[in-house]
Amino acid sequence: MIPSANLPYFSDALRRSRLFEFLDSQFQKPDFLVTGQAAQGKTTLVASYLAEKGIPVIWIHLTDDDNDCEKLFDRIVESFSRMDPNPDNQEPLLTGSTILGAGRGPLRHVRALSDLFERLSAPAALVLDDLEQLDESSTGFDLIFRLLAITNNDLKRFILSRTLPECNLAALKMSRQICIIENQDLSFTLEETRELFSSRPELDPSQIARLHEIANGWIGGLTLVKESLNQTNLFPDDIPRHLSEETFPYFSQEIYNRLPDEIKRFLMITAVPDSIDTATAQILFDSQTALSILNRLEKRNLFIQRIHDSQGTCEFRYHLLFRNFLSQQMVRTYPEEQIQKIYRKVARALWKNRRHEAALKCYDLAGDIDQMARIIRIKGPDYLIRENLSSLEKWINRLPGKQVETDPWLTFFSIIPHRIKGGRKTLTDLKPHFLCSGRQVTSGG
Repeated sequence: MIPSANLPYFSDALRRSRLFEFLDSQFQKPDFLVTGQAAQGKTTLVASYLAEKGIPVIWIHLTDDDNDCEKLFDRIVESFSRMDPNPDNQEPLLTGSTILGAGRGPLRHVRALSDLFERLSAPAALVLDDLEQLDESSTGFDLIFRLLAITNNDLKRFILSRTLPECNLAALKMSRQICIIENQDLSFTLEETRELFSSRPELDPSQIARLHEIANGWIGGLTLVKESLNQTNLFPDDIPRHLSEETFPYFSQEIYNRLPDEIKRFLMITAVPDSIDTATAQILFDSQTALSILNRLEKRNLFIQRIHDSQGTCEFRYHLLFRNFLSQQMVRTYPEEQIQKIYRKVARALWKNRRHEAALKCYDLAGDIDQMARIIRIKGPDYLIRENLSSLEKWINRLPGKQVETDPWLTFFSIIPHRIKGGRKTLTDLKPHFLCSGRQVTSGG
């Protein structure tokens, strides 16, 4: 079987039998939209359901970068190539982004992705998580909903979002091609709340019912209440009457304040990158300490996901709300100068572990443009070989224009995405460096 790519794993997730049965009844449909507030179990539901189905999964956590359809297209293609280890299936997809410069618009990518999906020889699933990160007017958002119109019997497409997109879903609904699960569907029933607190025999049925009523079935709130009960003498009457995303910092603080300083520091630092792999954590911290903390957090199901890719690499990803909370704690705990040092330390560890994209992000946070330029010079050819021009362009654009203009390699990498459409400007930008190369030849060419 082809392995999954980046499928989240939850060690102690509550099995949502009623929702599993509903998804089974709708599985003949190609598209699934799951919407609900933060920490409402969207990722847990879909990941655990697909793991139980036993089909290969490509899981993509969307970010602001994916507003650009070029970058989103590159991520989807790269994820498919990493999922399929067969070198015979690795022929490149030639689209406008690789042969016609960096023009905009998703239409040219839809056909290429349709061809890519046709290469599937068995059922698989593509999950696009955190859709709310995208602007509904962006080309990336447009590309996602054009994907839903691609006909393919082997590929199930899941879109996860905090909000119901305002785009017109009427056609899909009328064609009965999409299954929609909304916030009220995801909310825990009283029976599921009882199951969640089954390990707390001191809570009588009326107290559990009270907790369920206060939380209104919000899974994130109930999970935080359970953790608070494990650490404090908190009882239902002490809980804010209405739980919501706004109360998350309150409960996070209650839990966080009772942790040892060593674990607090670990959490803040490992929350800097989008995800933390065990090898990088072991570079940053003592090997046994890192593994022990990560495994402990995962077993407690405390807003952390384990992700396995097709190469068997294990990463951990904090829930976005919890990660934002940890980022705020870092600002409250350390002076700005120390935070910049932490960013650089994490970047060096990621670079040592060959995660150059993540290292670039951390150096960017630190404002270390010299290290960013160094990585771009080293990894620029890889971007070209992999035809990942959109990411190369993104990082070049993060550097000061003067630094790019005065560096031959940075100039070269900056014009590649525009090599056709750039026309006369491309030749003008290159001319000083050609003249320079006539006077001085270096080992770098």
